[in-house]
Amino acid sequence: MKCSRGVSEIVSAMIIIAVVVSGLGLYVGLSQQRILGETQSVNDTMKSAEDQLTELIEHLGMLKNSSKIHIFVYNYGLKNITISNVFVNGTINMADNQDATYYVRSLAGANLSKIIPSEKASEIILNFTNDSNPLQHIHNIVIRTDSDKIIEIRNNTN
Repeated sequence: MKCSRGVSEIVSAMIIIAVVVSGLGLYVGLSQQRILGETQSVNDTMKSAEDQLTELIEHLGMLKNSSKIHIFVYNYGLKNITISNVFVNGTINMADNQDATYYVRSLAGANLSKIIPSEKASEIILNFTNDSNPLQHIHNIVIRTDSDKIIEIRNNTN
């Protein structure tokens, strides 16, 4: 009788050890995926911060021409800047606005879409179709780049 009781205690101990080891294995596997995900997130954040540091713009001037605003900027950063969005007075989202568009062109007149090239002066054009005198109503323009950098340009022409 003692022999069968000893076997049953050994089997139950082995079952408990197997349950604990499998639980630890599952925990380690899930933790490893989480740690890897956070590491990628940190890498993406570091790359985005590095991109933001190399995006440097100097505001040269702002002009009005009928319903268009011409903003002259110089990119003295190390890389081309891609504009993802433009906000006027902090409220008008140019990407969502049906009556307003924006684009970038070189000073020679070539259309650059939404890219401000490195080490070059460019012109950002805001086209308002329903505003007869848009320059008087604009206090500031906020540009958001692809790396989520926020660049504010104030209207100093008033």
